[in-house]
Amino acid sequence: MLEHITISEEDCIGCELCVSLCPASPCVFEMEDITAKIIHPEACEECMLCVENCPTNAITLSRSDD
Repeated sequence: MLEHITISEEDCIGCELCVSLCPASPCVFEMEDITAKIIHPEACEECMLCVENCPTNAITLSRSDD
């Protein structure tokens, strides 16, 4: 089962914690305007740092049965 990462644009406050905490190279996230965007989902290491530290719970990592 693969993990699927999503970010709620409505809930994202643009704090950039996900960008600064992401250990992946390249970083999974990038700031676009005032919200974070997922630009490299394939690089996600499933460490959960972004999910656990997002102050608005805007980021989710879910299982996919594909």
